[in-house]
Amino acid sequence: MSEFKREKRYQVMKLSNPNWKGSCVVVEDDWPEYEIVWKMIQDRIEGKPNIIEQLFAASQRIAELEAIIKASQEQKAQWRREVLEEAADSIYALSLPGSNSTREELRRMAEQPESK
Repeated sequence: MSEFKREKRYQVMKLSNPNWKGSCVVVEDDWPEYEIVWKMIQDRIEGKPNIIEQLFAASQRIAELEAIIKASQEQKAQWRREVLEEAADSIYALSLPGSNSTREELRRMAEQPESK
């Protein structure tokens, strides 16, 4: 892949102001970016967020949702541990035969990640 370098390849005359002296970007109509650039300009003129702003906002929202999912998974794992530990204590409190081994098995399960 070649390195990007800005080049002066075009001379442009602004029809609405022929004496205008400035720089501009040219996007040829056979480039894949052509329609996107026109849409970005249209959105700017109409006061709408452009596609770059929309993609950035979508990217931020995805990151937020991923954080929520992670927190939810961590909370679910915490609740699972708590339920198993309470069940282990309740079974042990009944003092039934085998309740100690059942209690230990539930405690081991509480320490292990949930299997899918």
